[in-house]
Amino acid sequence: MMNHILKCNPLFKSGIVLAWAIFMQACGSTPEATRGQSFISYASQAVSMKLVAPQILTAGDCTPITLKFTDESGFKAALSELLEVQLQADSNLTVFQDEICSSPVDSLVFFSGEMERTLYIVGSVESAQQLDILPSSLSMGGIAQKFYIAEKGLWVRFDTKTYYKINECIPVGVSIRSKLNNALTALPFETTLLLSSTAGQMFFADNACSQGIQDVTIPQSSQNITYIYAKLNAAVSFTATIGNPLVGLDDTIKNSQSVFYPEYLLLEGPTQITNGSCTAYTVKFVAGNQSFTILPYDFALGLMDTLSTGGPANLGTFYLNSSCTQSMSGMIIPQGTTQQVIYYRYNGTAQDVTLKAIDDIEGALFPTELEIDIL
Repeated sequence: MMNHILKCNPLFKSGIVLAWAIFMQACGSTPEATRGQSFISYASQAVSMKLVAPQILTAGDCTPITLKFTDESGFKAALSELLEVQLQADSNLTVFQDEICSSPVDSLVFFSGEMERTLYIVGSVESAQQLDILPSSLSMGGIAQKFYIAEKGLWVRFDTKTYYKINECIPVGVSIRSKLNNALTALPFETTLLLSSTAGQMFFADNACSQGIQDVTIPQSSQNITYIYAKLNAAVSFTATIGNPLVGLDDTIKNSQSVFYPEYLLLEGPTQITNGSCTAYTVKFVAGNQSFTILPYDFALGLMDTLSTGGPANLGTFYLNSSCTQSMSGMIIPQGTTQQVIYYRYNGTAQDVTLKAIDDIEGALFPTELEIDIL
């Protein structure tokens, strides 16, 4: 008896959707007893539309999109009456009603009881595009969906110095780039990129590196690089990974940036040489614990010599080989090594000369010098 009363309770009926025949049987009613009465539906009715679609499209691909109807709470719901919908797309965007994208469509008719429908969309040229979905019912409200068509896909790039000093707070430019021409891409919608690093917390919002962040937001239609800041407190390399939920944005590792932290450069060799001799010198990177540091990149350095008392530069010549036949004005310390041997020869009046190796990329970030006597 109690079970019968519970099942006939209105609260029970409104909370659980039952098949009509089961409901009638549980409450002791028959089709004859209810003939002529209106059937009451406890399902919510659709009041708005929602488009489920990737925001980034690959040019030429036939991409499915789903138009759904939702109730006041945002849940999928059925239409209570017939609804006509107009589709207005920008010039590089076409909507189709079939999965092989052969039948373009610019208007649709949805029937009472319908809850969703899958359509298909194709973009043609790399550009920002918009699709407007306009229902005949003014109370339903329309949709203005923005897309970006990428011909070869998109990726995220870091722009920053390759070599940092320990505890230096440096700017890092973050931008979304086209794989077509590597150009900075202004997406027509705001994009949030998640940041992670194998070196732990290293991204910051401010130039004092005091406000740690886990993501960066690229503003809608931004034509500029978005800047965050980074800092490491040890001589290590790191990999920074950007994860993004956007379909169409390269969702593997977005960017890897190895960062190298030498404390200083060392220029070692004889401090007295004979005029005209070909003499070997070694350029090394040294970390804070005086150990040699293995380079994650080829590192370029400029070379010069001056009078120790001040005076004109380039009094002698630097060479690549021990016979001093292959001259050079700069040098490369190769990736995976800690040092490089160079050669110097001076032809002129005996005097004191200073040899200098200077970071050629970062603007004298790690200069080193050695004063020598020419005999």
